[in-house]
Amino acid sequence: LGIPAACTGITGIIIAMVMVQVSGGHHLTSLHSYLGALTALLLISTPLLMLMKRTRGKKPFRVVHRISGFLTLFLMALTIFLGLNLVGIISLFY
Repeated sequence: LGIPAACTGITGIIIAMVMVQVSGGHHLTSLHSYLGALTALLLISTPLLMLMKRTRGKKPFRVVHRISGFLTLFLMALTIFLGLNLVGIISLFY
């Protein structure tokens, strides 16, 4: 998952920022945008945990890296669904 997930996530971050700028909207105005920012932060910090694992010690960083990775995947999916709900493509809340 590592490199493809990071490339996809970074591409998503760039596209999201450009779309908001082009539309004249404001950043961080909804739950979707806050979760997107948190996801972006985790997307950047999770690989850094892997690098720390290689230099400092394996066991504690492996556990934190794995939990951070799964949390990032979950937040990616949740952010996508909230975005689709925001634009009216799907309805999560009736």
